[in-house]
Amino acid sequence: IGSVVFIVLATLLSKTFFGSDSALYVLLGAAVLVLFFQEFYLHPTFYEQTFTKGLIDWLVWLVPIVIYLLLRK
Repeated sequence: IGSVVFIVLATLLSKTFFGSDSALYVLLGAAVLVLFFQEFYLHPTFYEQTFTKGLIDWLVWLVPIVIYLLLRK
């Protein structure tokens, strides 16, 4: 539920501040990249998180983003 709330708020904010739909895709793409870096570099380095845990966490964020993008069209 937290990722869905994040996506909705990010969408509303980016639409308000940037005024175009392309900003939404840039923002979501940036979110996916930051989450990738966090789950596969930062967490394993600082918290000894396993690759499997990072993959599951990343998918938990990525799947709602993909569903949102597919339903938006």
